Amino acid sequence: MRFKLKAGLVLLLVFVIPFFQSNAIRVQPESKIKNIYIPALCYHRVTPQISSVYDLTPEMLEEQIRLFIGEGYQPITVQQFIKLQKHPEFFPDKPILLTFDDGSKGHYQYVFPLLQKYEIKATFFVYPSVIAEKSDKMITWSELLEMSEAGMDIESHTMSHPFLTKRTEMPDDSEYLKWLDHELKDSKRVIEEHLKTRVTSLAYSYGWHNRVVEEKCVEAGYQAMLTVNWGCNRVDENPYRIKRRVVSNAMSLRQLQKYIASRPLSLEIISPEDSAIIAEVPEVQFRLTNRELNLLDIEVGRNSGEIKPNGDGVFSFHLTSLYSGYNMIIVSGYDGQKQLYMESWGFDYSP
Repeated sequence: MRFKLKAGLVLLLVFVIPFFQSNAIRVQPESKIKNIYIPALCYHRVTPQISSVYDLTPEMLEEQIRLFIGEGYQPITVQQFIKLQKHPEFFPDKPILLTFDDGSKGHYQYVFPLLQKYEIKATFFVYPSVIAEKSDKMITWSELLEMSEAGMDIESHTMSHPFLTKRTEMPDDSEYLKWLDHELKDSKRVIEEHLKTRVTSLAYSYGWHNRVVEEKCVEAGYQAMLTVNWGCNRVDENPYRIKRRVVSNAMSLRQLQKYIASRPLSLEIISPEDSAIIAEVPEVQFRLTNRELNLLDIEVGRNSGEIKPNGDGVFSFHLTSLYSGYNMIIVSGYDGQKQLYMESWGFDYSP
């Protein structure tokens, strides 16, 4: 297929081509772009000795990688996702984001060799306060540099991995905002100085965020922020609220396969708004915009159940209790062909 390149696409192709050496780059027709969805997965420790539900052995991770490749998924990095959003015609058919949080030693010892073995790339989110020149438990700067030079995407996970919304001060308190600047700006600066690369995205530590934190991230120069909300991302997903599910060792391959094949559940949020800061227990309300599903499952912290729309098409769910801090709302359902649809958003509950 022949096509003329616009001047602005040259840099994009220079960035993209090395990641798709085994797959011919082609232009996606506009009719297909809207049906491309991007699941994002969040991994933590990879270690032979499991001690947490979020630990995976190298063998478990390799089994999942083989599943992705076997299903035709093409891993892309977060930096690549950001660039492809501006030119979605270059998205692969089945992209997937593989991300690894916290910078444990296993990311270099076990994950990096696996990625090289299967010739794929991933994104690693690290927080500089635990990175040193030598360490038996955490990744080092020299190891991160080696990974970066091999094409891995190294990004920020804040400076010290705190709950960014957990505070006693009001959101506009000057000391709190100054502390946020330190966590967001300094982590970006330190990583860039050590690796001589550009940091463009941040993964919220623990997934906790709100609109104040989001605004400070944008001010700090981040082009994308990743949550731990569930659901696949659209090509035109808000880059400040990329959804990403944490993988646990309790997930079977079948469950993982079903999740990454899920489709976004398009809805109009009525309340509470995404990333809002609220002081009273809200009633969850939304309306579907493009799919008729008359029965949905909902989960918000310790609250869960099935919900149906009222006569005006509004789904409502009353919450009885909430955790103080960030609360995620997960809504899901199946159509007649047993296709899973899912959407998720969250809010900061600060009573």
